[in-house]
Amino acid sequence: MNKQRHRRPSQSGTSPETTPQTGSGVAHFSVSEVVQFSMSVDNVLHTLDLPDGNRSADNMISSIADSDGRVVFSKDADFVRSHLLRGTPARLLIVAIGNIGNQELTALLLRVLPELNRQFETHVLIELSRKALVVRH
Repeated sequence: MNKQRHRRPSQSGTSPETTPQTGSGVAHFSVSEVVQFSMSVDNVLHTLDLPDGNRSADNMISSIADSDGRVVFSKDADFVRSHLLRGTPARLLIVAIGNIGNQELTALLLRVLPELNRQFETHVLIELSRKALVVRH
């Protein structure tokens, strides 16, 4: 996996993230959270790096993720519906963690990252809560 890091630390906002393979990414998190997480993980792509930034349509995010072999990390139920009805994004991590601080979020993602990698080798829809990873499909 190449070590590209895409980020714009001067901007803020929340949007879904796309990640390569399975290894990295967050969804609907601030840029500071993405930057903090990406310091520890390869190749995170924030929606701010897309042509339309945070205004990127869900179908554009899914298309980019699918064409790059990335996993979309999102709290957004629209991605779940699209995945179930249309099969895109092809791989999706549903983030169901509620309110969480940046450090706790980063620690949680880093703690489950090896298992996420393993699970996304054979599964396409996984839910992350504070206490468990649940394979949905």
